[in-house]
Amino acid sequence: MRVGAFFDIDGTVVRGDTQKIFALHMIQRGRVSRAVLLNLTWWYILYRLHKVDKEFIREKAMHVSKGEDHHEVVAEFEDCYHNIFKHRIFPNIKRRIELHQERGHSVVLVSAAYEPFVEVVSRGLKCEGAYGTRMILDNDKFTGEVDGEVNIGEAKVKAVRHAAKKLNIDLSRSYAYGDHYLDRFMMKEVAHPICVNPEGKLRGLAKEKDWKIVWV
Repeated sequence: MRVGAFFDIDGTVVRGDTQKIFALHMIQRGRVSRAVLLNLTWWYILYRLHKVDKEFIREKAMHVSKGEDHHEVVAEFEDCYHNIFKHRIFPNIKRRIELHQERGHSVVLVSAAYEPFVEVVSRGLKCEGAYGTRMILDNDKFTGEVDGEVNIGEAKVKAVRHAAKKLNIDLSRSYAYGDHYLDRFMMKEVAHPICVNPEGKLRGLAKEKDWKIVWV
């Protein structure tokens, strides 16, 4: 069996939040208003202060895409990745991903972001798996509704276990990287949980559990 390396994206692989980065891209393209970006920024601040959970933010953000054509949005994801997103990837984390790959480890991205965007990032980083939040489509247009559940917290455990079965990964030898307290569920699934720039509650848990902390 193989060793796996599971990475959260927001705050772990990339500086910032994917929804805000994509909203900025769409503003530059004249596709959404600055009011949308302000709302996303405010919700993100509340999330970091633990005033709302990330599922609340994702559900709010998903409605931004309501009525948009799926293929056009994926094309925008590709542009956003190459023009903005990849320049915000933490160099040290990118190198860690490459080191895992050089050792033959299976690298998988597990994020609350739109799954099509996670897939774009996965291709850019040459990962083997991508798990995100799925959206309901109607005639190839986003309805603004989530298909199932937002891929956050305990939902990420299901993703990790699915990837382990699909890619023949031994979780008892594997790694997981996260930055937020909600990532703890995913991180408890593996032998080597690694906290990246952890916020307060995760930092406290890391010290309690003697989990490794890296600052990038």
